[in-house]
Amino acid sequence: MSCLKELGGENTTKWNDAEVIGDLNEPAMQALLDRNACALVGKTSKQKRGTWRIWSTSLREMLELKLTRHEARSRKDGDSMVFANAISNGELEFDKNGGLHWQLCARTRGKIQSITFAGFDIDDGEPLELVKKRLKALGKFSILYTTHSHGKRHPKTGEVVNKYRILFPLEAPFELSPECPDEHSFLCAFWRDWLIRFAQEELGLTIDESGCDVNRLFYTPRHKPKDVSWDLTIFTGPALSIGNIPEKPMKIVPRRGSRGKDFSKVTLPKRPRPILSDGFDLIDWRRDWGRQFKVREFFECIQWDFGQDDPIRREARILCPNDLAHSSTNDRQGCWIKDGTGGECFALHCHHNSCREAELGALELLAALELDAGLPDECETLSEFLCDPIFYDADIGGHPSPEHNRYVRWDPRQENEAITAGAVQ
Repeated sequence: MSCLKELGGENTTKWNDAEVIGDLNEPAMQALLDRNACALVGKTSKQKRGTWRIWSTSLREMLELKLTRHEARSRKDGDSMVFANAISNGELEFDKNGGLHWQLCARTRGKIQSITFAGFDIDDGEPLELVKKRLKALGKFSILYTTHSHGKRHPKTGEVVNKYRILFPLEAPFELSPECPDEHSFLCAFWRDWLIRFAQEELGLTIDESGCDVNRLFYTPRHKPKDVSWDLTIFTGPALSIGNIPEKPMKIVPRRGSRGKDFSKVTLPKRPRPILSDGFDLIDWRRDWGRQFKVREFFECIQWDFGQDDPIRREARILCPNDLAHSSTNDRQGCWIKDGTGGECFALHCHHNSCREAELGALELLAALELDAGLPDECETLSEFLCDPIFYDADIGGHPSPEHNRYVRWDPRQENEAITAGAVQ
């Protein structure tokens, strides 16, 4: 654990592996710990749709069992949490003894009822000690922990990358009204906007907006064996309140990644080829791997909203990735997907007029997912996840899945540098 003496002269205490800054024995802190907390829990980031457990317990127990232990694990994937409550699908899962049971649910955005924690996904962020000072000064109850990838060197710059998560239990759950699709969409957009502004104004951090979705997954604290740079710190204080919700929709700004990459042009690509924001060429990828691509399982893994589903025929109706451009939104039947069969390429087709008029085919709709896809924590880009071996049925040339670098045509950082240099000249 890192030394915390520079944070102040107070004595710190331990809670399992966590350093605690402040006094948990104060009556107000004991009352907060006894309050209800709810989260969706799974055993893997690739948990099957409809099998997430709804866990309603006290904040004290949630911290004790899941958030105060920083475990040494060789694999990054594993126990996962979504800090929200969701609509149950009516199914139950019992423990081995048939006693305790959990209601099950899907992690799809349309099923999320309320948000219980504000969570911030920080990759390539400020030094830990600086962030700790800011959290201490903020005075709110929060949990800061490094991720499994913390401390790795950037593959191109060689610089050490700071990766950590910050969690704030909310004073009251933020209700999302899933029974009213339009209201739900507005509140999801408000939540994303609020997280971005809070990170910038209160924490001085620029966050990756792909981590602002209401169904965002967080791994529980873990680090690689023999790694000594990990950190887990709890700051005491009152729970966080998000303030008043505006009555009218705010202006939604284009989504940007942690390095400022603008994703607002992804839905209607202006490039002659559908290329993702990291330079990944979808045409060449589909030519080589489209007949093996299990698109239905891919949409399941990103916890997308499904309508009619036919696992036997390996096809489904889903929410269109370009749904917000439709005249009638939240339609889960108008977009059709079907797995590649080995002989035929996968299908992704939207029947709405707006998508037909814009000539959005399967690859353009895949590119639109950069706006909304809930990626697993180990994948920084959509293209990385597209290359996961679980989505392919057969080897090609001795490879079980696409070689990511083979399909990257340009480096977006070099393009940004060239644009900046041109502007300076």
